[in-house]
Amino acid sequence: MNMAGRSGHAQAPLDLEGETLVSGRGQFTDDIITQDALVGVFVRSSIAHGIIRGIHTEAAKAAPGVVGVFTGEDLAAAGCNPITFMVPLFEIDGQTEVPYVRTPRPAIARDRIRHIGECVALIVAETAGAAQDAADLVDLDIEDLEPFMVPKVATEAPDTPIWDTAPANQSYTWLAGNQEAVDSALSHAAHTVSVSLRNQRLAGSPLEPRAAVASYDRETERYTLYAGSQGTTFLRKGLADALGVPPESVRVVSKHVGGGFGLKVYVYPEYVAVAVASRVLGRTIRWTSTRSEALMADQGARDSALKITGAFDDNGRVTGISCDIVSNIGAYAIGIGTRVQSSVIAENIAGPYLTPEIAIRSIGVHTNSVPTSPYRGAGRPETTYMLERLMDKAARTIGIDPIEVRRRNLIPRDRIPYTGPMNQVYDSGDFSAVLEEAVRRSDWEDFERRREAARKNGVVRGIGCSLFAETAGANFMEPLDFRVTEDDFVELRITGVSTGQRHLSTITHIVSERLGISHEHIRFIAGDSDQVPMGSPAVGSRVGQMTGSAAFQAADSAIARGRMMVGSITDGRYNDIDYADGYYTIGSTGERIAFLDVPKRVAALKRQGKQIEETLDAVEVFRSPGFSFPNGCHICEVEIDPQTGKLAIVQYTAVDDCGNVINHAVVEGQLVGGIAQGLGQALMEEVVYDETGQLLTGSFMDYAMPRAEDMPRSLTIIDLPDPTPSNPLGAKGVGESGTTGSLAAIVSAVEDALRPLGVTDVQMPLTPCRLWQAIRAAKSSM
Repeated sequence: MNMAGRSGHAQAPLDLEGETLVSGRGQFTDDIITQDALVGVFVRSSIAHGIIRGIHTEAAKAAPGVVGVFTGEDLAAAGCNPITFMVPLFEIDGQTEVPYVRTPRPAIARDRIRHIGECVALIVAETAGAAQDAADLVDLDIEDLEPFMVPKVATEAPDTPIWDTAPANQSYTWLAGNQEAVDSALSHAAHTVSVSLRNQRLAGSPLEPRAAVASYDRETERYTLYAGSQGTTFLRKGLADALGVPPESVRVVSKHVGGGFGLKVYVYPEYVAVAVASRVLGRTIRWTSTRSEALMADQGARDSALKITGAFDDNGRVTGISCDIVSNIGAYAIGIGTRVQSSVIAENIAGPYLTPEIAIRSIGVHTNSVPTSPYRGAGRPETTYMLERLMDKAARTIGIDPIEVRRRNLIPRDRIPYTGPMNQVYDSGDFSAVLEEAVRRSDWEDFERRREAARKNGVVRGIGCSLFAETAGANFMEPLDFRVTEDDFVELRITGVSTGQRHLSTITHIVSERLGISHEHIRFIAGDSDQVPMGSPAVGSRVGQMTGSAAFQAADSAIARGRMMVGSITDGRYNDIDYADGYYTIGSTGERIAFLDVPKRVAALKRQGKQIEETLDAVEVFRSPGFSFPNGCHICEVEIDPQTGKLAIVQYTAVDDCGNVINHAVVEGQLVGGIAQGLGQALMEEVVYDETGQLLTGSFMDYAMPRAEDMPRSLTIIDLPDPTPSNPLGAKGVGESGTTGSLAAIVSAVEDALRPLGVTDVQMPLTPCRLWQAIRAAKSSM
């Protein structure tokens, strides 16, 4: 793999997390050892839709080692509320709320089963074995109802809808843009091009399964939950609501977290159930999901039907786009799941292109599947996938090169800042430079020679391009608690929790560089809701640009406050005090005072009776004027054996603009990981239910995941920054970019390879079996 590029920001060689993790000294939730802890095991529904007539737990309660058995009725009697935490769904203006069906989610089902794997009882025992043995003794009496597994069937006048408040199983209808103007553009277009696509359901499958360790302190009347999360204060709010207590009565702690991808943001039923059980029993309770449980009960991802139609003039320029999305949101609407397939798509649908008019209609449908939530990219990959497949089809329809159709539609550099049709303001980006660099680095112009060489070797070769511009940095405010301690440390407390992004290295470097002090004197605190300010979780590629900017500002503000304090110490004038390399220098005397010594000097003077009000400690809040727009161009080449359908990615070029790069190693890791997850969706991953709601992909024997051997044989990553003016670092997000850029590049390359064989339509996942079948079907129709 090769990574090259240039950056306007200093580089950071710091790796403050790696040694701990690779040496096995990380502490994940399941590693937390608590004496006298009980073990919880959940009994889960084996049917997808039904009415609970009875849950018989007598035998389980009498089993050896069992301390408690809890049903939904037991939790309700203990004061447990349904989980209702939901981010409102707004129109594109961000102000007008869009109605949707409210779906309170019980920690343990009480009267109705709405998806397979839903919790119906919690067994708490002295050992895991005893809890599992007792779980097998629970007898469930559930009346089967007709399951609805796909949106089309779910909306066809069901006799027993999943929710009585949604007779047609429809949660919301979301509209944006100017449909009349788009219809006019389509009616007057020289070319009308339409593409229908499938965005299949995925399982996020982080390396560390979900786990929880819950306890309750009767003296303080406080709950403590250890669980892997992407933000403890965010999780605390949802958990407190379900427990019926104020947030101050709940502490959430996340140690090391092995992957999140959006799945570890919100409160899960299991967390609520074990917390309530710990209060009732007066004992600590631990629960760790099995991988089969995770595939069955973790929040799902993607799962939508997409249709995009574009109007193009004779020169191949787009004049209007219409987009229709039907999203399977599962049995419950949770978190920001409704936003992912509506407003997030609207914010990104124009991509890097000049598109005069856009109209979007998004419909959310309930089915008897596990709820969906944001997953890496969260609306951005499918948006780019739609748009870039449209550009490819337009190029073929009009008869021009796929790179050329993109060139003709790009937003020119001299029109930045540019306001798009959904009022999104592109604050930076040189999209033409990114495209041309990718074309050059991938040797696009010489591809036909490589295609012919492959043909002689008995394989077909194809090339695909994906150009994108995406939003990053949502929730435009971020706090950081900055302190200087008596033991000579700068202490940084942040809200987002790292799930592998190396926040410690990145944020520490920013402050170390700004203050001019060693990183060894910086202490980093995250993952404890009692110790960090209330803020957003680590989502949406926001920590580098938002928390990093808060850290940058906090350091500058501390230097300014320190200058005031040094003036009080020395009776010097503010303008006569300089700061560099961790020291204040008083110009008139030449005296030097270390930044870390200032609080001690002030404390000594206060003990002598001097009045000094200033302090270096403060909560700094960074406010961004809006999104940044990371962008890039990914070009993929594949080879396929037409006899077997076996596919190999032989060359992959990714040119990305994520603004000024703070740490190249982090950026490379994020891009490689994102490309791997995009590759997984494009080529192999899919959650499959049968028509009765049974999960057919309940283990990694059935749910395929990418391996090292599936990665591109040649992977080149190029950094081409155009800094954003929206934050002092000039940094944009990068966490989603690899996934956003890879879907269309890979699928387009496959389609390009198979087109000479008569295959004209392919849908993800492009497994060898599906490719082989498509090739055979095309041959039989010739």
